[in-house]
Amino acid sequence: MVSASAPLRAPSLHRWLLGLGGLALLAAMSLRDQNLFAAVFADEWYYSAYSRLTPLAESKLPSYLYLWIFGLTRQCGSDFLDCARALNAAMLVAASPLIYRILRPYAPPLLAALLALACVAAPVNSYAAYFMPESMYFLLFWVWATAALRPYAPQPLRYGLLAGAILGLMCLVKMHAAFVAAGFGAFIVVDALWPGRRDRIPAAMVVAAASAGAFLAVRFGLGYLLAGPASLDFMGEFYSGQARGNVGVQSAAALAKNLSISSVGHGLALALLFAPLLVPALPMLLRPRGDEAAERARSAVLFALVLLATLVAITVYFTASMGANEAIGRLHLRYYNFCLPLLLLAPLAWRGAEPGAVWQRRALWACALALAALALFAGAYALRLYLPAPADSPELVWVINRTWLSAPVGLLGAAACLGWLAIRELPRARLAALGYFVLVAALGTGAVTVSVRNARFESAYVRAGQWLNRQGPQRIADSQLLVSDGSGRFKTQFYADSMNLAIRPVAPGGDAQAALDWNRATAVALDGLALPAGSYLDKETHEGFDVYRLASATTLELSQPRPVGARALRGLSAPEAFGRWSDGPVAAIELDREVSGEVRVVVDAAAFGPNVGQPVTVALGASRLPLALGANAARHTLEFHDVAPTRELSLSIPHPTSPQSLGQGEDTRLLGVALSRISLRETGGAPRPARALPAPAQCAGCAAPAQAVPQPQR
Repeated sequence: MVSASAPLRAPSLHRWLLGLGGLALLAAMSLRDQNLFAAVFADEWYYSAYSRLTPLAESKLPSYLYLWIFGLTRQCGSDFLDCARALNAAMLVAASPLIYRILRPYAPPLLAALLALACVAAPVNSYAAYFMPESMYFLLFWVWATAALRPYAPQPLRYGLLAGAILGLMCLVKMHAAFVAAGFGAFIVVDALWPGRRDRIPAAMVVAAASAGAFLAVRFGLGYLLAGPASLDFMGEFYSGQARGNVGVQSAAALAKNLSISSVGHGLALALLFAPLLVPALPMLLRPRGDEAAERARSAVLFALVLLATLVAITVYFTASMGANEAIGRLHLRYYNFCLPLLLLAPLAWRGAEPGAVWQRRALWACALALAALALFAGAYALRLYLPAPADSPELVWVINRTWLSAPVGLLGAAACLGWLAIRELPRARLAALGYFVLVAALGTGAVTVSVRNARFESAYVRAGQWLNRQGPQRIADSQLLVSDGSGRFKTQFYADSMNLAIRPVAPGGDAQAALDWNRATAVALDGLALPAGSYLDKETHEGFDVYRLASATTLELSQPRPVGARALRGLSAPEAFGRWSDGPVAAIELDREVSGEVRVVVDAAAFGPNVGQPVTVALGASRLPLALGANAARHTLEFHDVAPTRELSLSIPHPTSPQSLGQGEDTRLLGVALSRISLRETGGAPRPARALPAPAQCAGCAAPAQAVPQPQR
């Protein structure tokens, strides 16, 4: 006898499967991501810093909603990365019921649930390990897809407003949602103009207008609430600068070559991964007009193909347009891999060719043969010359340097493509295609898991950042990082967890001492960089990096009414925005504390009138050195030796001159030099020859002053 409760259990089995499967995925991701160090730079540093360490209005990335939500991780203290990973994993798993809901009209409940879990168990879940917005973007995309895959003709205004609003939210997570919006617009246009369906054109026009309005309203309205006027820059400072730096840089021929290389790479990658799923897609679109269910299936497949094609095209153009700033072999699948589960719609919805539909049969044959050939070639070729990195293309990590694996997998893919022709029972052909999808997903997940777990190894950059973090905020703010590796510096910044650490880039083999900011008391040197003996007070040696303690400096900011470090000023005029003018033959400063021995004096100054190029005598007690100044403000370094204890610093002006005497107004002061800043540091070691302090290479924010000389008051 059958229990009365038995009929109730079958319908709920898929819910149990989704629930327990989701918990299992959460546990698996948590286990995988334990004890991992951050790995994707500079991305993880930027997202961590702008979400936790700065106000949203100062973010260079326009991901304001993501930054606001993940700013909550600051409540976790030093465990902020673990909290971010937990949020990521929860968001990925939360997408599985949405994927199930989209697949369910075309598959039995258990199959739809299994495929939904497979989509989240796929390599895309590797993004849970990173402090990046991909997981939140993945969830919001499937929220949007659930809304967008409903028929729009019955209620176009409501449909458009909802779809546009969700796209606006997505754009506040990643600016790249603008590309999804472009794909959505393309779908609405193509669907409305499809032969035999043009009665939808009026509704499509309403959808286009409503979705565009809602998208812009949410993007800029909510963005303004979160970040203020800074949010009105759609692309943000980072992406705007990237765009300006790449537009028009390449010739048309070079761009065309890069476009072909990148498009071939993406085409081969998609063929190797999904060829069997794509075979019935075109025949589905050629289906004669049928009932409402058939029309929804056709629109769903069209939605998947148009959206994917748009995103791939934009990704190809982005990679190609980056020119010298981007390796053309990089395959950025992460710009569209969030939508790849949509490719399951075609094989699930395909019910075979309609009787007498010759074009459908021909299209099925053409697609099966062409995609089988592409899968074979892609497997044998193994994407040589391309660089599918784990963060860019987690689905392809298993292919790298593994022709022995990719070739037989490509052969299986070709067989699954031909199965749509050779296997008479449609469910078996479908099962072969879905089985291939699960196979490549499993291969990708296994390979990317191994790759992600490589981040458990501690590097010198991590150790240096952790050491700095232990010193506290004040010590970090007085420290600088000497580094040659551009990626490594971001890793150290991430673990120092401070925006106040100064970065002093040094070219490999370059002069680390020349890059020093002598106003900071500590220098942390990585990449084998070292300071010469005598240029520091003491040195700590750590595994992979060295810490140098520099002599403390007295820095006089002469634009201040009472410069800190100065007891008295003589021969100097009142402060102005730039600093102070000398007034008379001698400008003297009495210091708060004595200096002696080896003393480095750094002067930011410019000369006035006849004093340009003439030697100004700089005296530190009884020690004197000449200093020639130009007409523009510049930084000059002087090394004093064997200075007797003194508090007196003076500058003797060769030709004190009033602007009035030169016909430059009514100013009668006897000007000589314009002083902005003077820094004194007891080095206690062997001095270097006096020379100007150059700006370190590749450091946009470290240039020595080069502004025009301040003009005297008139």
